[in-house]
Order: sequence, then structure tokens, then C-alpha cells
Amino acid sequence: MIELREQRVNGNLAIEFGNAHSPAKKLLMSMTNTHRSFLLVSYACAAAVAGGINFYWTVDDTPLGPAMHAHGWWLTAWNVVAIGSLLTLATAMIAALPIAWRLFRSACLARRRDIMLRLAFTPALAVLLLIWLVAVVALSDGHWLPTPWDIAGDWTAPTNWPPLAARWLLGSITLALFGGVLIGGAISLKRAGELSENIGQPPTGNHVRFHKVAAAVLTGTTLMMVVAVFVWVLLAHQYEPDAFHAHLGGFMNSTTFASCIGSGVLFAAAALMAIRGTRWVDAADAN
Repeated sequence: MIELREQRVNGNLAIEFGNAHSPAKKLLMSMTNTHRSFLLVSYACAAAVAGGINFYWTVDDTPLGPAMHAHGWWLTAWNVVAIGSLLTLATAMIAALPIAWRLFRSACLARRRDIMLRLAFTPALAVLLLIWLVAVVALSDGHWLPTPWDIAGDWTAPTNWPPLAARWLLGSITLALFGGVLIGGAISLKRAGELSENIGQPPTGNHVRFHKVAAAVLTGTTLMMVVAVFVWVLLAHQYEPDAFHAHLGGFMNSTTFASCIGSGVLFAAAALMAIRGTRWVDAADAN
């Protein structure tokens, strides 16, 4: 009798989910689309943050920084990228944290440690990265920060910096940790979203609409940053071509030009993912 009853229940559920117009099917599609949008927006944020950090550290402490203040449009393009980076980070945090909290709370209620560990991966690795940076700065008596932008170039390193080989090693470790936060965190977040699709509470209309606005804002800011960074590149080539094409602080000893183009590519990828995320949240809203 029990087996027969379970077969009937499972059969009814299969029929209900198989019907595209059933409430259960719409609920599952809404949750799936919301998670997809959340993941794409998170990926877009990660790409934009990586591009913004690379852009800042590439130009920081180079002759290009002071030179920008003599040219209004050049400095404006820089400020647009800076403001866009802050808006992108703030928007993504406001949009992502409530959804991440809902996933974590649902995983706790369901006692799903596999989901909780995946959600905790990124914060834990971020803390490890911070500890690593503080430790190396302390060991160098505060003279050198182990970043991929302060390793080598067309300049003479200060005598109180670590040797070149040590800078390459320590900077590469920082890069690996930073990549782990972004790439490993994105993979863990994706898997956590997939595992939690059947245990979480359905997204409410207000949640979906708010996420839709956040995705649209993120799309606008990343597109603005794409335009601004390539305008900045053109003006840098016009006003300071020698410094712009030299090795003055580019990512992993690349030229300033190559490093800034890399930021532009990351911003463009972030914009494409944000656009796609907006479409997925539109689908969730339609359901």
C-alpha cells in the first residue's frame, strides 16, 4: 500500500512538472532563471572588479597619473571608469547578498553542508588573500605589496624591495589567490546555485523586480566603463605615447597599453554577462 501510494504521488508530481503551464513547473522555471541571472550578474561583477583593479594598479605611480590632470577629457574618462567601478561593486553587492543569504539560509534549514561549504568558499579565500598580503607587507617592513603590477618594468626597483626572483614568486602567489577568489568563487557559486534549486523558497515578485533593476544598472555601468576605458586608451596614446607603451606597471610586466586593453576586454565581458543576466531575470519575471 505504501509503495503504491508513493508511486501515485510520484506519478502526479511527474505529470504536474511535465505540464509547462502548471504552477509547479512555473515555480521551478522562475527559481532556475533567477539563479541563472544571479550567477551571470555575479560573474559580471567579478569581471568588472578585476578590470577595475587592473586598470587602477596599471596607471598608479606612473607618469600617466599626473599627466591626466593637464587634459580634461582624459581625466574625465579616468573618473568615469572609477565611478563606474564603484557603482558596479555597490550594485552587485546590494543585489547578490540577499540572494546569497537566502541560499545559505535554505541550505542551513535543509542541513546541506555541501551547499554551505560552496557558499563559504569565496569569503574564506578572500580572507586568506588579505592575510597573505598583510603578512608579506609585514615581512618587507612595509616597503612592498606583493601585487602582479609591482614586479618588474622599465624602472629601477627600490633597494628595500625583495629581489626580482622573490617578487615574481610572491606576486604570482597573489595572482593565484586573487584568481581563486574570482574564478574558484564563481565555480563554487554556480554549483551551490544548482544544488539549491530544489530546496530554496521561491523568489517573490519584489525580489525578481529588484534583481531586474540591479541587472539593468549593472549593464549600464559596465557599458559606460567599456566606452570610457577605450577613450582613455586613445587619449593616452595621443598625449603620452612613450609612457603608454612602456613597461611602467602593467599586469605581470606587460606594457601599459596591453594591460589597459585587458581591462577593456574584462569590462566588455562583464557587460555581455550583465545583458544576458537581465534577459534571464526577465524570463523569471514572466513566469
